[in-house]
Amino acid sequence: MPRTQAGDPLTERTIRVLDAVLDDFGGRRFAVRDWTGRRHDPPGPAEFELILTGPGSLRAMFFPLNDRTFGEAYVTRAIDVEGDLVAAMRVAYTIIETRVPAAVRARQLRLLLTLPRAGTGRPRELRARRGGRAHSVARDRRVNDFHYSRSNDFYRLWLDEWMAYTCGYFRTDADSLDAAQVQKFDLVCRKLRLREGDRLLDVGCGWGGLAIHAARHYGAVVHAVTNSTAQAELAAERVAAAGLAGRCRIELTDFRALDDTRRYDHVSSVGLVEHLGPAVWRTYLAKVWRLLEPGGTLLNHGMTGKAGEPVGSPFLDAYVFPDARLMTIGATVRAAEDAGFEILDVENLRRHYARTIRAWRERLDAAEAEAVALVGDRTVRVYRIYFAGLEHAYRRGRINLHQTLLQKSPAGRTDLPMSREDWYAPPQR
Repeated sequence: MPRTQAGDPLTERTIRVLDAVLDDFGGRRFAVRDWTGRRHDPPGPAEFELILTGPGSLRAMFFPLNDRTFGEAYVTRAIDVEGDLVAAMRVAYTIIETRVPAAVRARQLRLLLTLPRAGTGRPRELRARRGGRAHSVARDRRVNDFHYSRSNDFYRLWLDEWMAYTCGYFRTDADSLDAAQVQKFDLVCRKLRLREGDRLLDVGCGWGGLAIHAARHYGAVVHAVTNSTAQAELAAERVAAAGLAGRCRIELTDFRALDDTRRYDHVSSVGLVEHLGPAVWRTYLAKVWRLLEPGGTLLNHGMTGKAGEPVGSPFLDAYVFPDARLMTIGATVRAAEDAGFEILDVENLRRHYARTIRAWRERLDAAEAEAVALVGDRTVRVYRIYFAGLEHAYRRGRINLHQTLLQKSPAGRTDLPMSREDWYAPPQR
């Protein structure tokens, strides 16, 4: 049994309730510090320490039972975690998502209801305010600005120098995050086999890192679009500073507004598909098909869900990425084939994303004081628990990151090389 110091009746009852719930999932393997300062150790080594800041903390964590409730308890400091936050998220998701008999779940909830309510409330001021039809152009603009307009300086604290907000590509264990993101840019450009003068459309261009890289190092003529005002402004400044205004254009627009008479040799979309959902993904594919020249290629780099796993996160939907929904790789590929594309290659970069997020967490933790000064303590805690939850999901394989290379290949004709060898040799610069 866990070793619990003698304390007042309410703290002891709280620990008994927690242990009774955890007994259904293999027992408690972490320490607990209650609001009186007493520590309650597990039978063996502690993976982390859960801090209950008040009598209502435990109920605040798990009632109702979803990840938004747990995340809100952390953001409002009804609870805190010292040590491995990723391990804490593993425990939380085990309790929330493991399928147990209805009678067991009902007993767990009855136990939680014997405890007091928390007095911390919910961080409603941080929630997205959407309005309008989901995935309409206007609503997509609002939810993008909700996330990306928090502060460019905030993102600059923990992203790489190009502020690439998707996974890097780690060739070796010694690679820095900055190196990994440049290597990811190279991998995208090489898979598209960009050549001097090729017309590239980069949809969802972020802060412009890939667009500038493709123009500077591969000689592409790049049209890059984003739905985020903050991203478009900084990306345009970067293009001008790089002296690439004649070769790279940044536009603040939704992809649905692009002129169908324009033609491109290649299209890239990095970190876009997870924001679209199934219906808009099909709209996107149809749009790209019209814009691509025959023989043109599309490189889609995006998060995918695992079949049988939950498709969304109530916490992320409310506080981080409103309206985002993950599709399985099978669903994205089927839709691409339905649109007429040939599937040339699929590669899973799941482990690269887990490592990228770990780097983001470490950088944010190192810059915590600056981050709090920019966006406030609660927003920083939103990002800390968002990173920890995603890192856990990528480590477990609940979420993947797939790069899929598609081609508009009339009648199966293609002039692409027979092998992938040119994709992976380190570039000579």
